Amino acid sequence: MGVLYKALVLEAKRQLRLVEREASTLGVGEVRIRMAAVGICGSDMHYYNTFGNVGHGLNRPLVLGHEASGIVQSVGDGVRMVCPGDKVVVNPLLHCGHCGNCKKGKLSLCEHTIFPGSALTVPHVDGFFREQFDVPEACCIVLPPETDLCIAALADPLACSLHALDNAGGGMGKRVLILGTGSVAAMTVAAARLGGALEVVVGGRNPRALEVCVGMGADASIDISSDTAPFKDSRFDLVVETTGVPDLIAGGMRTLRKGGVLVQIGSPSGEAVALPWALVMEKELRIVGAMRWNSEFDLAVAYILGGRVDPAPILSATYPLDAAEKAFEAAADHHHNMKVQFVS
Repeated sequence: MGVLYKALVLEAKRQLRLVEREASTLGVGEVRIRMAAVGICGSDMHYYNTFGNVGHGLNRPLVLGHEASGIVQSVGDGVRMVCPGDKVVVNPLLHCGHCGNCKKGKLSLCEHTIFPGSALTVPHVDGFFREQFDVPEACCIVLPPETDLCIAALADPLACSLHALDNAGGGMGKRVLILGTGSVAAMTVAAARLGGALEVVVGGRNPRALEVCVGMGADASIDISSDTAPFKDSRFDLVVETTGVPDLIAGGMRTLRKGGVLVQIGSPSGEAVALPWALVMEKELRIVGAMRWNSEFDLAVAYILGGRVDPAPILSATYPLDAAEKAFEAAADHHHNMKVQFVS
């Protein structure tokens, strides 16, 4: 029998089991990584609670997790740029490179995307909630030896935020409203500041998280659980909606100036959402989606390593794999936690 490792498998709705697996033979061009840190994403929470995400159900038990960093254990034949002992952060988005969207640089829209721990990839590919995993060399970004791997694993939500702003045409000189108080909202604050936004306001229902967002660079925060004033003030050029909550999507549309843009990055819990479509016509609003990233992942890593973005304030708690239930409970506690990670 080969080397055994532990993996956290979602077997059904809210049913996790830590199992032992035997390591497979390392393939050509592959890198074997010992997990250091893997974040629990909002999509992981959807899968945990419903065994699906945004209308896409899982067709088998699956290892979740895609926000990963670790240390290289071994490398397969043909690997040239990564060595055993290297610290790495993993870009989990695999694209084909030859479809029409890939050729246009729209990697997030690749017709043949492979994304670990996702129902959108069929057949499903296991994610990174496990002690070790194998990925193609191209997914690995080698980090300086002194890098904090918990911090490095936060590149994923920053990449999502950078991509959202890119899809909106950038934030330079704009008044930006960010709705939500999760890790992506906080990272979007930082991304908007990096992009030269004139004003950054964050609105949400979690006072503690709003304070974190202000610390990340927001000019102001609004607790919309008690103050709905921002939804009556149509002065923003750009709204980034990170929650998927229907009333916030609709409220965000109302805050936009004529010709404004709403970027939807949060995942709605259902497919049908009632929105004030008359405003889209009257104000000539644009509504755009943002899914993962194109080349922004490398940029996110560079911003973190270069000190342009310090994501440490959003990291709330860490747990070992054998405390999975506690970790998911903590991740669901939005009043006290923004980002929860599994660590080894």
